[in-house]
Amino acid sequence: FVEEEQGVRTVLRQLRESMRRENWARENLFQICDLFVGALVLVSATNLYAEVELRGNALGFELDEEAGDANAGSRYLSAIGYLRLFEQIVNAVFILDIVVRICCHRARFFWNPTTRKLETFNCLDMLIVGVCSVDVYLLPSRQVSSEVSATRLVRLLRLGGSFRV
Repeated sequence: FVEEEQGVRTVLRQLRESMRRENWARENLFQICDLFVGALVLVSATNLYAEVELRGNALGFELDEEAGDANAGSRYLSAIGYLRLFEQIVNAVFILDIVVRICCHRARFFWNPTTRKLETFNCLDMLIVGVCSVDVYLLPSRQVSSEVSATRLVRLLRLGGSFRV
């Protein structure tokens, strides 16, 4: 009977160690993902800046026909197309990040039961990704001018959320 009890204790100890290692790996994986998403947010903000700069340059060439290079405006607009594609890819990664976090944390994504508080950064991230998804995927197909779209500035809020990493 004593040998069986020691065997059960050994198995339980091994199980606890295994669970600790899995939790450690999961937490480190989430930290690595947080750093990756934070870096992606910075790249996205740079992309937004580059797009605004290119749109301004293209508009400048349209207004000033005597600029010398008649094709420069069209080159700017083709570069903007690539930036929009990159923006769609980045937004898809943000959506995937939110979906994976909701699948892993379930209700704890929104509510922390230990502190009994709302996870405000997670809710803010979800709101920002939702608004940006509307701007990136729905508004261009509805022929809404992206220069007028104020939702593009909301993406900069995500930059502030990345500093919590």
